[in-house]
Amino acid sequence: MADELDTLIADLYDIATAWGAGEPDWAVILARLGAMTGSQVGLLHVVNPAQGHTTELANINIAPDAGRDYRDYFFQRDIFIQPYRKFGQGELALSQDYLLERHVASSEFYTDFLAPRLGDSFFNAGMYSVLGPDKILFLGLQRARRAGAYEPHHARPLRTAWPHLLRAIRLRERLRHLEGRHALAADALDALTGGVIVLDATRQVIFANRAAERMLREACASMHDNGRLRLPSAQDDNRLSLLLSQATREVRPVGAGMRCPRAEQMQPLTLLVAPFQPQQRQREAGSRNLALVLISDPREQPPDLASQLAPLFGLTRAEAEVGAALAAGQSPEDIAAARRVSIVTIRSQVRALMAKTGTRRQGEVIRLLLSLPRLAGS
Repeated sequence: MADELDTLIADLYDIATAWGAGEPDWAVILARLGAMTGSQVGLLHVVNPAQGHTTELANINIAPDAGRDYRDYFFQRDIFIQPYRKFGQGELALSQDYLLERHVASSEFYTDFLAPRLGDSFFNAGMYSVLGPDKILFLGLQRARRAGAYEPHHARPLRTAWPHLLRAIRLRERLRHLEGRHALAADALDALTGGVIVLDATRQVIFANRAAERMLREACASMHDNGRLRLPSAQDDNRLSLLLSQATREVRPVGAGMRCPRAEQMQPLTLLVAPFQPQQRQREAGSRNLALVLISDPREQPPDLASQLAPLFGLTRAEAEVGAALAAGQSPEDIAAARRVSIVTIRSQVRALMAKTGTRRQGEVIRLLLSLPRLAGS
């Protein structure tokens, strides 16, 4: 029994800390506790006493329709849970110690639910602990009437496993919060048009957003040797090694840029390799220094820059379209030809654009427009 309990407790924490595994399978643990205690039915659930409802985490041998009926109706008539406040948190409560058999047998909960729906479940072993505001964790295991009441040796696995189960569930709640923040941060970085990569000093890719992955494919870059970044040209690859060593060295790390050629008729990418040491990583003993690689693609323009500029600076549609064309690298003469208007009209619109954006020269306008935040596919 001791070895079985030790294995169960270890598995509890493995289930709780499985990153990205979705909802943990607490039913596996519940079934093993049921086997150790000779229980045929079990329920692990979180109760909100203020609202009077329950949320199931796992069960043993409770059919979906019975679980639904318990949640919607019989939970409020559960004679095993009703007196829970008489017991301390984490205290094992055996129904034979606080309920007379005739009271159980005559209750609506037994006659309409336990007997016909849960295989004549009659004796209950229960525990509870507060998880947080308006959140109480309940465990209930039941034995059939013919199996008899719980015996002293059934208590040990429940008393031993309960604090670990409670910690594991709390740990899983915290991990779920971290997973949510991680996914949110990744989605935010994927929304950018620029590429973002985090590398360690060995070229191991810690993170790359979608834009970076696309740009690297276009540059024929690859990730070999367990995810290490390599550039196709030996000269460019050596340049990346130099910049990475400068950005990740212990004393006075510095950042610098380089250009990365792509296929013919495609302008090179621009890479900025900069030191990057998050506060959390600085606290981790033995952690490698990191570099942040920012990649820009000269082709990238906001999908509809004109629509962004018009409300931002109070421009007319024509002024906004001229501004977007300037940001795309077109000259006033090119814009006039494309729009089939005179150069005088375009210059008038450029002057209006400068007045409304608070700039004095055409170059300042272009620099301002290129500095605006950009989202991929917006």
